[in-house]
Amino acid sequence: MGTTMIGKPSQILVQPEAKIQQLPASAPTDITPTARASTSNSWGDFVETVTTASARQNGGKPNYFRVCQPELKVCNTGISYRDKNGKDMAIKVVKDMNDTLITREVCSFNEMGDIRLCFDWDKNTTHRDMKNAKGEWYKIADE
Repeated sequence: MGTTMIGKPSQILVQPEAKIQQLPASAPTDITPTARASTSNSWGDFVETVTTASARQNGGKPNYFRVCQPELKVCNTGISYRDKNGKDMAIKVVKDMNDTLITREVCSFNEMGDIRLCFDWDKNTTHRDMKNAKGEWYKIADE
């Protein structure tokens, strides 16, 4: 087509399925409010299960991330992993600049990694976000 890319691409393709390891059976992969209501796992138990799965999927080290948004005065800390079907997932905690908890979420990503559906662990609600060309996420809909 004769196109030339300049800079870093804003989307990364998913790794081949052969490299995907399974989550333990106890880790919920359905993040709907109904599924959350039916689980007796605490947030701490869930974080531990996801941390173990992420480590297994990434050569022994969980795939931690931290992203701060100065304009919103918040930081997101989390762990990414793949569910039993190979879908990209992440758990994240959002805190303000005083380290006060704002939200705890479990998110699933579309194949291109630019749209996510997030479930708020504490409020039992979901919302959909979209990533812009700069890699910034914006809420586009409450579900």
